[in-house]
Amino acid sequence: MAQDNHSHREISASGMQDLVSSMEAVSVRNPYGYVDEAALHRMRIIGAANQVHVHHHPIACVLGSPNYHPRWRRMASLAKEPEGRRTLLRIIHDATPHQINMIGQNLEDHLYYLMKDPCGNLIIHKLFLSTDVTIAQMKTLLLYFIAMDNQKLKDVCTDHQGIQAIKMMLENIETQNFALAFIYAMEPIIVELMKNVNGSYVIQQCLKRFPPKWNYVILDQAAENCVEIARDAYGCCVIQKCMEHVEGRSNSQLIDEIISNAEVLAQDPYGYVGLSMNKYASNVVEGLLKFSEMKHAAFIVLELMYNLKFLNVTMDPFGNYVVQTALKCTEGILHESLCDVILTNYEYLQSDLYGQRVVASAIASQIYVLKVSI
Repeated sequence: MAQDNHSHREISASGMQDLVSSMEAVSVRNPYGYVDEAALHRMRIIGAANQVHVHHHPIACVLGSPNYHPRWRRMASLAKEPEGRRTLLRIIHDATPHQINMIGQNLEDHLYYLMKDPCGNLIIHKLFLSTDVTIAQMKTLLLYFIAMDNQKLKDVCTDHQGIQAIKMMLENIETQNFALAFIYAMEPIIVELMKNVNGSYVIQQCLKRFPPKWNYVILDQAAENCVEIARDAYGCCVIQKCMEHVEGRSNSQLIDEIISNAEVLAQDPYGYVGLSMNKYASNVVEGLLKFSEMKHAAFIVLELMYNLKFLNVTMDPFGNYVVQTALKCTEGILHESLCDVILTNYEYLQSDLYGQRVVASAIASQIYVLKVSI
């Protein structure tokens, strides 16, 4: 019975390849202009993770025989020591394919800890770049990340050393299904990652490397939690990247959701006025003005302009940039009205450093409009 249990946990190399093939065979579409099969895909990823039991990491099925030589048994300990690291790097550099397999097999149970260790991380990096590591081994390593539990994945993504391993993985993802599998694995921790210096880098790399239709889970999380994320020093940058890296219909739907959720979720009584005077959220309001359609920009400008706190925004260290952006992004009657409200309070605003900047922008924009119309 024990033998049967062992066999059940361990996936053969051919079984792993079948799993990879079945993942790549299923089409996935998303709500930003695509048919939504998210539930089906999530079930598939969970199924993959369930098959890849952590007790026997999937990389073990590809990286060598379980019958390793005793001299390799201290491999993980050596990998965490400066002198041992140098020794292993030399060994890996000159190793045969069989030896590479043996090294990988002996490190399999320690990958999580090695990824967060300064010395161990270099060993993984060297293994990953070895010419003797096959495409099958690469895919298996990717599946290891996908099967990792949420807490460990979060630890690796937010760790200064662990992020290097994630970066290597992202650079080697070439298929849609592996990208989606990794993003789905991150789904429960996406918001937490967005608000972390290293985690936000991981999210931004996904936005940069993968097309919008692969990143819709990230876009959904950004829209649903926009206010919480926007008020964070790192999260606000991610929100801006979300708006920069989506186009067309995807962009329109994302902006709609951000605006809608911002109205509902904003805890301050002044809506966009409050967000505009927040050090980090003000950048998001600027992004909305720059990247959204005119009807969305007009909605924000009108809320700001006719609020009793508008002059406070104009003289705020962060809010003044929002008003200046509004001057650049509006046109026609709306632009004229905004300039009128600002210049009507000329004397009051001129007494403030930030107010002076807004007045200067309003005057400059009026001169520009006049020149264009002549």
